[in-house]
Order: sequence, then C-alpha cells, then structure tokens
Amino acid sequence: MAEDVTFTPAPDSGPAYRQLRSLLHAVAISMMILTGTMFIFIYREVVLIRRQTNEFLTGISEYERTSTQKLIEQLQVKMGEYARQHPDFVPLYVRYFGTNGPSPVALGTPVKIPTNATPTPAAKNKGP
Repeated sequence: MAEDVTFTPAPDSGPAYRQLRSLLHAVAISMMILTGTMFIFIYREVVLIRRQTNEFLTGISEYERTSTQKLIEQLQVKMGEYARQHPDFVPLYVRYFGTNGPSPVALGTPVKIPTNATPTPAAKNKGP
C-alpha cells in the first residue's frame, strides 16, 4: 500500500519557512488585486465603448433620416460651379472637397452600376 507522504520542514528552517510562506501569500493577494483592478478597467472600457457605439449609431440613423447628405452634395455641386467660374477658389475647393467630384446622384445623371462579370471570349474578338 501507498504510504501517506506529508511535507515536514527541517527543524532549523522555521523562520525562513514562515517568511517564504508570507511572501507567497503576499504575492497571491497582490495578483488577486491586480486581476480585479484589470477586470474593473476592462469592464469600464467595454461600457464606454458600448455607450459610444450607441451614440454613433443614433447619429448615423439621424444623418440618414434627415436630408443632410443631399444638402452637402448640393453644396459641393454649387462650390464646384463656383470654382469653375473663379480659378482662384480652386485651391480651397480641392483642399476641402479633394479631387472627388459630387456624386452622380447629386448631379442627376444615371449611375452606372459596376459588375464583376468578365467579358466573354466572343465579346473580346468582335472587331470593326
């Protein structure tokens, strides 16, 4: 049969053993405090991110619900026309609107929908 094996410290290691045990307990308690602090920090960050996400989604839905997008596109069209008439305004127009023109929807032109279709070999071979 198996004998019960128990740890018994050497007789002369009493204070060192107690000091090592106290140090181990202090490290374990410190790790528990650190883990709890990190948990609270991460929890607060998650709550903050959820709140900001809800505010952001509310703002997006309000933006889509109102006619703000159309107003911005109309402003861009009017500014583009003004830039064509006044060349000294072009640097400001390019700075704030970039090189992108207004969307085709804002101009009232039909929008070509891109497709991923590849041309057929018969279409490639058609010539004059």
